[in-house]
Amino acid sequence: MDPEQKTEIQSVLSTLYPESLYPLRDFPDKEKILIRAWQDLSHQEAPANQVLLPATHLSLNELLARKPDAVVLLFRAFIERLVRKKCFDSTLHDDLIQEIITRLLADKIHKIKGSFDPSRPGAPSFTSYFLVIMRNTYYDIVRESKYRRMDSLDQPDEIAAERNDDADIHRVIIQDEVRHFDHVLRAFGAARYKIALCLKWKYRIPVHKEDVKMYLPSCTASDLRILTRDFRKQNDLELFETVLNVLNKYENTNSKSDSLRKWIDVKINDTVRHMNLFHGRSVYKNIHIEDLVILYFQHHNKNV
Repeated sequence: MDPEQKTEIQSVLSTLYPESLYPLRDFPDKEKILIRAWQDLSHQEAPANQVLLPATHLSLNELLARKPDAVVLLFRAFIERLVRKKCFDSTLHDDLIQEIITRLLADKIHKIKGSFDPSRPGAPSFTSYFLVIMRNTYYDIVRESKYRRMDSLDQPDEIAAERNDDADIHRVIIQDEVRHFDHVLRAFGAARYKIALCLKWKYRIPVHKEDVKMYLPSCTASDLRILTRDFRKQNDLELFETVLNVLNKYENTNSKSDSLRKWIDVKINDTVRHMNLFHGRSVYKNIHIEDLVILYFQHHNKNV
């Protein structure tokens, strides 16, 4: 591969498989696997010459259709991690990893290709979808007597409990929900900065100077101290009266504290409705949204 071709494929890969969705720590061999797939596909298309296909043929849909083994290998690090974490007998690790890969290639990956639809409202990321299939494949193997000794799980309910405790899948699913919530916030346009502030106040999440400046860039130092204070010991009525005295000054209004409380409640209702649209069913209710808001700002603060 000449330098120009390598530059082209690296540019395409950074678009098709961005670091935000396919981080190097989880996909350490990403570039090597995808470049090999690119070369194999090009050879299949035109075996008699050295012409390479456009690198856009490495999109996930193309790989699922024409090079599914590359998709499975792309996730090999997750498979290895799962086996090392769950299997107590290290002598079985290699065999078990190969068994999972074989089953994924023989059957599961084709079902994924037929059932995964990223355009469907509420569709998870491909990574979270694949990890669920991968883990289910592992537990299918555990149930078989041939591999029973490799894992301490003996009862179906214990297996089910373990299924709910996989850190990798949990992390990716949270990232999906956080991303959905971010899309909902952005859909509110400029109002999202005020909504974010009010959500932090309502759920007593620490408000930082930068949060206020996003909505009120001309806010004075004295008003910043008011809006960023710790409200955990104040009830909602006291909190909204305090912050509204400041907001009225910058918004040139004379609103009452109850109007601000009702306004944010309406926005929460809208947020719940939009989050449920992502999932295609009623997953969230108003009483559940607080946990998601806390997760969102925890994730946001880590990436600021």
